[in-house]
Order: sequence, then C-alpha cells, then structure tokens
Amino acid sequence: MSKLNIAIGEFIWALDFQSEDIADLFRNTFSDLGKNDGSAELSIRLSSGFGAPFLSYELDESIDEEGHACYTRSDYELRVDSAYKQASMRVHDGLALKHAFMQMFSLYAVYTGWGLLMHASCVRSRSEAHIFTGPSGAGKSTAAALSSPRGIYADEAALVKIGPDGATVFHSPFRSDLHTGIADQLAPGPLSSVHLLRQSADDRRVPVPLSDAVLAMMRTVFYWNPTPASTRFIMLKLGELARSVPVYELYFRKEPTFWELIE
Repeated sequence: MSKLNIAIGEFIWALDFQSEDIADLFRNTFSDLGKNDGSAELSIRLSSGFGAPFLSYELDESIDEEGHACYTRSDYELRVDSAYKQASMRVHDGLALKHAFMQMFSLYAVYTGWGLLMHASCVRSRSEAHIFTGPSGAGKSTAAALSSPRGIYADEAALVKIGPDGATVFHSPFRSDLHTGIADQLAPGPLSSVHLLRQSADDRRVPVPLSDAVLAMMRTVFYWNPTPASTRFIMLKLGELARSVPVYELYFRKEPTFWELIE
C-alpha cells in the first residue's frame, strides 16, 4: 500500500491506496496532480476491482449502518462519513475514478461552504478568468481550444470558490482533452465573467438578468441528487456569483474571434 497527499482547489486530501493497481490508475487518471505535504482535511481510502463499466450517470444513494452516506453507480462506490473526515472509494476503471473524485469534490465544496464545481471550461486572459458554460454540446471544450495561447483553468469542470468578495477559479484536474502539466498550471485567479454559450453564425454578447442567470447556471452545477438544503446552498452561491460578475449569453462562431467581445 502507498499514500499520497494531494491538493484540489484549496483542499488537501490524504489518499491511502489499497494496492499498487489503484495507485497506478490514480496517477494515470490524474497525471497533473502532484504531492502536497500540507495537513490533510479529508482521508480517502482507494481500492479497485469494483462493479462493471459505466452504464449511466444515475446514482443510488443510501446511509449505511455506520451512518456513512453511500453513493453507488455501476462503476464506483463512494462512502463518506457525516463529518466529512473519512471517505472510501471503490472503482472499476479510470473513468469511474475521475467521476468519483468529481462527486467527492462537489459534495465537499458544498459541505464546507467553499463553492461549486461547474460544468464549464475556464480560460485566463491577462490576469482574469472567464467561464464558458452551457448544456452538453454547447461548445465548452471548443471555446477552450479556440482560446490558445491563453491559459486553461478547465475544459470540462471548473473549480469556483464563491465568497462575499467575489469568485476565484482554481486549476481543475477534471479534464476532457486539454491537460496541463504541473509546471504549467495557472495560479488561482479572479473570475471576471460567465458566458452561456450559444453557437451562431456571428459573434455577439448579450447581458443576462440576475434571476435568469441563476436559473441558467443551476443547470451547469455538478451535484448529484441534491437535498433541499444543498439546493438552497447552490442557489445562494449562484446568486452571489451573479451579483459579483456579469453573466452573458455568448453567441459565437467556431473561431477565436469571440475574444474580441471579451477583452
């Protein structure tokens, strides 16, 4: 068995690998996460050999006899204690491992009041971050790919800390295509705008009223089976976000010219 401390966002988690197979799978899945020697807030025990390949995003949720919340999909099982100090993951493959960690991060970010994991790409221009989001197929990864040579915070799932003084974006290890090596990762940066993507024959940007922005962004948050309490928290955080940064509908061609509307 081996152990590793990692940082995701501002959280430090201690990983306890139950076999070298799962340690290798983790390193292959999250090749851009290095060692962190800080004190860990959450300990996670990882093991492989669970279940079957991915079938659907549906999760079964239950409470075990020890009071741990249990989230089960065909390809992974995640258990978390009520104090969010101890967790265990059993996974089938790399996709299951990635999704289990996304589930864990989303749960932890909401539990601690830190922020949200959003289904979005995020790009840094100069010293500011800009989010591009929308339903599947809207062009999130395309917008990120068209943004070169600007730095990429995320091409699939953005880590957004939301507080009374604004929003900050962090490097996301939950990537689709545009991976970033450890040496090239961006430092956390202030979020300057959110764009709801619409593919179009021309480029234009339309401001979105706050209430409409909150409802639109609600559909972009990674959070499975939300309770009424977690739904209220997510809505509260999205309200803070929409008040601190402008939200736009961005109609764009598959060309980098849309940046002329942003910079």
